[in-house]
Amino acid sequence: MLETDPAAINGDLPLTREAFRAYMEHHEARNRRNEARSRRLGVRTMPVPLGRAAESREASPSRVMVTAFFDMAARQLAPHFRAREVTMLDLGCGSGGAVLPSFERAGFRGRYIGLDIAAHPRFAAQRSGAFTRELVLADVHAFDVSRLPPIDLLVSATALEHIRDDAGAIRRLESRLSAHGAQAHYVPGGAALAMYRAHGWRQYSAACVRDLFPSGEIYRAGGWFSNALHVATITRAEPGRSLRDRHAHAYVALRTLSLIGDRLIGNAAASMYGVVVLPRERAGAAVAGARSAA
Repeated sequence: MLETDPAAINGDLPLTREAFRAYMEHHEARNRRNEARSRRLGVRTMPVPLGRAAESREASPSRVMVTAFFDMAARQLAPHFRAREVTMLDLGCGSGGAVLPSFERAGFRGRYIGLDIAAHPRFAAQRSGAFTRELVLADVHAFDVSRLPPIDLLVSATALEHIRDDAGAIRRLESRLSAHGAQAHYVPGGAALAMYRAHGWRQYSAACVRDLFPSGEIYRAGGWFSNALHVATITRAEPGRSLRDRHAHAYVALRTLSLIGDRLIGNAAASMYGVVVLPRERAGAAVAGARSAA
């Protein structure tokens, strides 16, 4: 009998068969409750625009939509910064290549700080013509955030699910946001459990995202079609023998069609959520305007 609380199982670590089963059962039930709560609360979400989908042939549908989300977020935030230099903190940055290119394409420039608990082998190889790049290796739960400069852009891409106290980490880093600081984050939805299996500490619903970012604009991505494609060609596929490996052109075509199909059905069973938090002074002005109108 498993003595560990299933909620305390980290899916990133090697698991026994019993622990894996407990993780899956716990999160299947948790995700159902959270989706029901999202519907009950009427949490509003918007679809991520499909974008240019200029990813490699091997990229998963979720990887394509990560880029589409951050391209959209960067364009949305660019007018608030009026082309001035910014300081960006990328939480759980990995190789440092998931988020920064989108902001470069939108005309951002300045200082990029990647924060992660371990160095990714490809971080040093990444280059930027618009940003200086640096890596801070630290546990976000214990890191002295006063060492950080004021942050203009706090971002993360599929990282919060790997942080045990995600809310605590966000609150600690938000304390370093500048007066005009903004945020953009991307996390797996409940449907991602079938795609990635035991992975990280949790998955998110729209209500979970709203709990973390009450003033954020929430976006949804993925759905039944791309989820099924991912499971068939990635989750259950044997290495080197999947459609993605053997028939790349067919895979890319199906990937494109699946993302279009997801959009047509309203991203039912969203596999990913994104959130954009506007600069503080704009969010404060919006709240003040709403109060005066009331």
